[in-house]
Amino acid sequence: MIRQITSFSVLLFFWISISFAQIPGNAYHPETATGAKNIQYQFHVLRWQNPVGVNYNEFYLSYDSTKVANMDSSALIVSGYPLTVMDSVVINQQLHKPTRYFWCVVEYNSNGFAQSEIWHFTTTWDHIDFIELEDFSFGLGKWDIVNTGGCGWQLGEHVNYMLPVPSTDKVLIADRSLCANMINATAYYQPINNMQFMSSSSLEFDSDWKTDDPNDLALVELSIDNGISWSTVWERFGISDRSAHISVNLFSGNLFYDTIYTVQVRFRTVQNNANSWWAIDNVAILGYDGILTHVHPLGLRVSVIHENQLKSLLNWYQILPVINETIERKVGLPSDPDPYQVIDTVIAYNYTTSFIDTTISDSSVYTYRIGYNESIVFGDPWYVFSNEATNYIFPPVPVELISFSGNVLGGRVILNWATATELNNNGFEIQKNNIERRKWEKIGFVEGNGTTTKIHNYSFTDSCNFSGIFQYRLKQVDFDGSFEYSDIIEIKILFPEKFSLSQNYPNPFNPSTTIKYKVPELSFVTIKVYDVLGKEVATLVNEEKPAGEYEVEFGRGLMNQTLTISSGIYFYQLRAGDYVETKKMVLQK
Repeated sequence: MIRQITSFSVLLFFWISISFAQIPGNAYHPETATGAKNIQYQFHVLRWQNPVGVNYNEFYLSYDSTKVANMDSSALIVSGYPLTVMDSVVINQQLHKPTRYFWCVVEYNSNGFAQSEIWHFTTTWDHIDFIELEDFSFGLGKWDIVNTGGCGWQLGEHVNYMLPVPSTDKVLIADRSLCANMINATAYYQPINNMQFMSSSSLEFDSDWKTDDPNDLALVELSIDNGISWSTVWERFGISDRSAHISVNLFSGNLFYDTIYTVQVRFRTVQNNANSWWAIDNVAILGYDGILTHVHPLGLRVSVIHENQLKSLLNWYQILPVINETIERKVGLPSDPDPYQVIDTVIAYNYTTSFIDTTISDSSVYTYRIGYNESIVFGDPWYVFSNEATNYIFPPVPVELISFSGNVLGGRVILNWATATELNNNGFEIQKNNIERRKWEKIGFVEGNGTTTKIHNYSFTDSCNFSGIFQYRLKQVDFDGSFEYSDIIEIKILFPEKFSLSQNYPNPFNPSTTIKYKVPELSFVTIKVYDVLGKEVATLVNEEKPAGEYEVEFGRGLMNQTLTISSGIYFYQLRAGDYVETKKMVLQK
């Protein structure tokens, strides 16, 4: 539908002076939205929407949110400079896993740049069926801290410690130099209550344990009975272990899913020496269901279709055919609290599979994932999931006119208009109304550009054969048949009352001159030039002309080359039916 901007001539100037004087808007609607999980560590495609008026854009990605926020050159993955505007990027480099990554898009035009929000997602890889990741980017909400004496575990900055890549930003620290007395502190990670269907599990974390006191202690302990008893899975006594990535087994042998139901880990430290500390980051609890052949759905992407019926189109891949993939959907972003609901189940025989969801509403955001029962061999309801993909359902962006005008040239009316945005635009029906007749008539159709956020210019020429006041309007038609009218512009056409041939100007001339003439009605018109002996020198007009005022140039050819004629007197003559008129002109070289 058309969203009309009125007061054409004045407002067109306003739009140019305001819109193009501003920096571009922000990129928006990331398909891999904030909080998305199960993102493949390689070859995942990140997609987004761009605003209008962008010359080029840049894509930033890093596990370090500060580098992305500051647009650090080390986080710049792709630049479209100087004229490429990207709306997606394939992650070709291999990402760390499991790790939280941050990304943004920066839009540029001649007036400056605009940086999008900083979005984030968590990576995975195929043989892991469960991930619980904590990188402390969002505080200590998942932790229960017990600091005997009031000083111990707290948030710190990774730059102050020796931690391996990809540790960044905030980390969990217990640093004796920050405490007046010895440290005796324990940090409990939230219980993981849905490990029943995992045959084995492991813990991974990045660690900087620094001490030179033989009585200093660093312990990681495990409970699988809701905190009743604890066992040590990793320990260091009085010996430093700097910049280490730790991986320890939590349990195994749960092959029939009948032993382990909950997992909780805690980090306990005792520090006596003022030069001791323990810093940890990227705490991940991983689960493996034990099935040898994994059939994780992957590469899920979603898009909205407005034609005929509002719907979401889902496409994804799987390594092997499966018979019980579930389509799950939640309202909102991946990080929003609403739970997923199963909306359908499909049989996926092929490597590529698609699904259309027609049960959606306007002005809503939906996040999807595809689930597969990895433990179907044992009849247990454990599902592994594809990446999460978000779709933004909003009413169609209208066809937005930014100008609509007309001017008279000879016996023709030239209509010009431009759009800033279009959605499902089939095209424009041009309609004309003679005020005396008071009847709108279709006089032509110009195809639209479907869906676009780029500026597009259009034109249409209407030939008129008589004087009068005419009105023009555009009927913008969508692919589904819906339509909307533009505002009306009025054109006054006054045709000459009789034939006339004006004196050329300039006269004398060198190298060229202009001849004007008037035609009161549709006529076949010729204008020829003769020398003083009556020999024809040139034919300037030889065609049917609608009523109107015209002009033609003499002295230059079609390719703007000066005619090779001598100085002297020439005659030009207009013939139209019985009307003949001749005038004299002088070429003076």
